[in-house]
Amino acid sequence: MVADAVIWIVAGLAILGLVLYTVGLYNTFVRLGFANDQAFANIDSVLRQRHEEIPKLVNACQAYMEHERGVLEELTRLRTQADEAHGVDQKVKAENAIARQLGRLRLVLEAYPDLKASQNFMQAQQRMSEIETKINDRREFFNASATEYNTYIRQFPPLLFAPVLGFGKRSLLETPEELRANIPQPFPLKSR
Repeated sequence: MVADAVIWIVAGLAILGLVLYTVGLYNTFVRLGFANDQAFANIDSVLRQRHEEIPKLVNACQAYMEHERGVLEELTRLRTQADEAHGVDQKVKAENAIARQLGRLRLVLEAYPDLKASQNFMQAQQRMSEIETKINDRREFFNASATEYNTYIRQFPPLLFAPVLGFGKRSLLETPEELRANIPQPFPLKSR
């Protein structure tokens, strides 16, 4: 009788311990997820500014870049896609696509000296450079938050519980390969 009671007490304590551990894991997942959401909210306002500047940049480029219209149309399409994205992960993926397309645009712009002399283009380029600098400053904080979250859900034993509790990997904001070279700004201003 006493042995049966001890077994039930030990089993009950083990189940209680497992429940408490699962609650602690869940709360950690939630805390890290909210921290990452907040980090994205801090960068989202600057990303919105970039979205507002993209049409100005596209308009400034259109008259000069007849042969590169596809680059500009794709940038406009990606901006619309980003505006319609829901959830941090979808928004991050859309912003990564925009950043890659802006990198391609930057490379294409090198072939248009007349465009670089245009006052409208120079203003749009200056504003985009300022915004991209702000994004770069905040990207590091967001990516650190997402990396902390991703690292936690891949550790043992949290990796056993994360999928069951509905917590998955978070995307990082990327810096396009075109912008990783020793370039101080995504749209460097050239002195005349």
